[in-house]
Amino acid sequence: MLTFNVYDRVFEVRWNGATGTAFTIDIDGRQYLVSAKHVFEGVETSDQIEIFLQSQWTKVEVTVIGLSINDTDVIVLTTDYPIGAHHPLRLSKGEVFLSQDVFFVGYPFGMHSKAIAADGALHLPLVKKACLSGCYEQPGGRLWILDGFNNPGFSGGPVISALKPKQEVVFGIVSGYRFSQELVHINGEPIEASVRSNTGIIYAYSAAIAMDLIAENPNGVAI
Repeated sequence: MLTFNVYDRVFEVRWNGATGTAFTIDIDGRQYLVSAKHVFEGVETSDQIEIFLQSQWTKVEVTVIGLSINDTDVIVLTTDYPIGAHHPLRLSKGEVFLSQDVFFVGYPFGMHSKAIAADGALHLPLVKKACLSGCYEQPGGRLWILDGFNNPGFSGGPVISALKPKQEVVFGIVSGYRFSQELVHINGEPIEASVRSNTGIIYAYSAAIAMDLIAENPNGVAI
């Protein structure tokens, strides 16, 4: 089970007409916005992205803190003012075990849950569960392999271990999922066409990559 400190830090974001997910992390009194690199492909310092804040899309100027190298898929930005709440939530380089259940959070297909709080309407992300199946060490950082069912829009969302109550840690960032090309059949006979099917294998890059990018350029917005 995830507590509200997770929900309050995950946001639907929009860049170049496409939507995805990002989340905030506070380190040493500064806030950072973490996501998958492909969600913000081509973004540069002083560009304006859109974040769904207080029931509406809001343009926010960003500074690029760091981009992961090679094919790794992590970006760290900072905004021109702090956004969201500041409930405790940590990035972690580990604190996980193969075969444990984990959670990933985001806005698939732009979907969200609606709720009402004392200060107004809430635009809550969806939560899904997966099994931590394995990992690969790659140039640029670790790739976690999850067994679950990812959907477009979760990209950039946090992958969370919740082994201890109210002590959730983010150990991964959702990147995508593995496809399989399946032949199309008509009346039992294959034709020269294929479709992509979701294999249930999710790719997520290690939060250690984001931690290293922040350590190299610790210039998030002060909170």
